[in-house]
Amino acid sequence: MKQKSELFKFRPVFHGSIPRKIFIILIFAISQIVFFSSDSFRLTEIEIKGLDRLEGNELVEQCYPPWGKHIWLVDVRKIRDRLATVPWIKDSRVKKVYPDKLALSVTERDLAIAMASSDNKDEWYGADADGCILIKLQKGKEKSYTRLVVDEPMILNTEIDKKKIKLALETNEMIGEKDRKLITHYKIDRMGSISFFYAPSPAYFEVKLGKPDDIKGKLDIFEAIMTQIKAAGTARNQLNDIAYVDLRKSNRPAIGMKTGKPASEPAKRSDAAQAADASGDGREEPAASGGEDSQ
Repeated sequence: MKQKSELFKFRPVFHGSIPRKIFIILIFAISQIVFFSSDSFRLTEIEIKGLDRLEGNELVEQCYPPWGKHIWLVDVRKIRDRLATVPWIKDSRVKKVYPDKLALSVTERDLAIAMASSDNKDEWYGADADGCILIKLQKGKEKSYTRLVVDEPMILNTEIDKKKIKLALETNEMIGEKDRKLITHYKIDRMGSISFFYAPSPAYFEVKLGKPDDIKGKLDIFEAIMTQIKAAGTARNQLNDIAYVDLRKSNRPAIGMKTGKPASEPAKRSDAAQAADASGDGREEPAASGGEDSQ
């Protein structure tokens, strides 16, 4: 009797897992070759969000994007570092969007203050709250901002100590809106002492606040002095004669008067000096000639 043939099966026996690993590596290598040779994954587009002042095309040029490079090989850190060199960019984020795009999200700096150097108060520059000097302002545009004069030179894309910016802005906020409109500018010297120039009449005078301690208290004293002068009846003449109000020692406010006053003026102490006495233990002090030029 004839026997049925049996189904024959053969399976090679691999000794260890080495052949299987080789097979996996081979498949991976082939896929990588196909992947990297494909044009579908090469950088062809950049998307930018957050632009207001800056132009997209100019910003892209400053990024030096590696057009045509495989998206996996694009170094986003280099792109971000290049964005950090753009003065108007405060912060940025860069991410890959597969298959062929980079997405940029930027935060631009905002102009917060107008600044000038004490060596040249005719040229004003716009800076942000961090002290980065961003732009030279057109004549008259500085009036739209709090104005600050410092001893440092104004150089675009450099930074001024942001503590000075903060001090000027905070001091300006402490002053009433009506008086704020009469301030021509603030001044902060290299030692950090602050003053402002007040113009309640055609003439102006300097109000010296000194170190940034108890600014609010010193401003309250200044307001009291101005109130008493205006109540004296000869306020306009008195204000024209003031060279400075010194509040650096808040317990001893002092008022300096301009030199060269007419000889026909009474020899008695001025209303301004008496107002300083009433606000503290101040006394009238002579101002150096050309007091108005001290700004």
